[in-house]
Amino acid sequence: MRKSRPPFVFLLDYDGTLTDFERNPDHSRLTPFTRGLLLKLSRKFPLVLVSGRNVESLRRVSGLKTLPLVGSHGFEASRLPGVTLSTPAQRRLYRREAAALW
Repeated sequence: MRKSRPPFVFLLDYDGTLTDFERNPDHSRLTPFTRGLLLKLSRKFPLVLVSGRNVESLRRVSGLKTLPLVGSHGFEASRLPGVTLSTPAQRRLYRREAAALW
């Protein structure tokens, strides 16, 4: 008998939802309990971390290097098989504009 896929996916926002907002975004870290809970949940259901921050920053602060990530308000993603959210040119343009605004 073929195992069916779960009927839903968890899309969880990072800053302000899984962690508190911090004055310095690099200080927004998951508690060990929350990190463990997310890993346990990801073994049972598809789970994606979502953030306005870029994917590399999200990977670094979350410590969840194996989970699918969506960052930069949907302009970039990591570990989403078969899904393209933007073209490389769109990502470069977004990074330049985001850096100028910052």
